[in-house]
Amino acid sequence: MKRLIQVSTLVLAITGAAFGQDQSKVTNTPHNLNNGGWGISVSTPSGANQVCLPCHVPHNAYPDESGTINDVLWNHQETAVAFTMYPTDLPQSNQPEGASKMCLSCHDGVTAIDSYGGTTGTVTLAGRPSAIGENGDLTDDHPIGVTYPTGADGYHNPANFTGVVLVTVGGDDRVECTSCHDPHNNALGAFLRRTLDESLLCLECHDK
Repeated sequence: MKRLIQVSTLVLAITGAAFGQDQSKVTNTPHNLNNGGWGISVSTPSGANQVCLPCHVPHNAYPDESGTINDVLWNHQETAVAFTMYPTDLPQSNQPEGASKMCLSCHDGVTAIDSYGGTTGTVTLAGRPSAIGENGDLTDDHPIGVTYPTGADGYHNPANFTGVVLVTVGGDDRVECTSCHDPHNNALGAFLRRTLDESLLCLECHDK
C-alpha cells in the first residue's frame, strides 16, 4: 500500500507540473477568461483566477457522448449546433467530434464561453472573427474530422511532421482543430502550432 501511495503521488506530481506549465502559457492569452476582456471573473471559494476551470475540472467532469467521463476532464457545456461541414472527398465525420467539438463549444458563436461547471453563461463570441462556426457554417474553414490521406499524392508523411499533430479516432489519424492549434500555447499567435510564415504550417501536410 505504501508503494502504491508513493507511485500515485509521483504521478500526481508529474501531472500537476504539466498542467502548471500549460497554465502559465494560457495565463496571458484570450483563453484565460479572467483577462481576455470578456468581463468574466473565474473563481471558486478557494480562490480567484482559476485559469483551467472553464475547460477542465479535477472532479465531476461532463460525461462525453458515450456516457463515460472523458479523458480531459471536460468542464464546459458542449455545443448543440448542427454544423455544415467543409465539403471534401476525404473520409470525414458527419459532425465535429472530440477535440474539435470542444473547441466549437466556445467558437460556435452560440454557446456561452462562461457556461461551465454546470452553470449557464451569457457571454458568447457572436460577431467576432473567432466565432469560427457561427450559424453552424464550417464550409469556409479548413476541414476537420477528416482522415489524413497518408501515402496519397500531394501529402507528406506524418512521420516527418514537426508541427501538426494528428488525432487518432477509431484507429484513423484525423485532422482536427487541435492538429494545427494548441489551445494552451499562443506564442505564435492564433494558438498555432507552427508559424504561417512561408506557409510552413500548411506545408507540414501539403507538398505544394
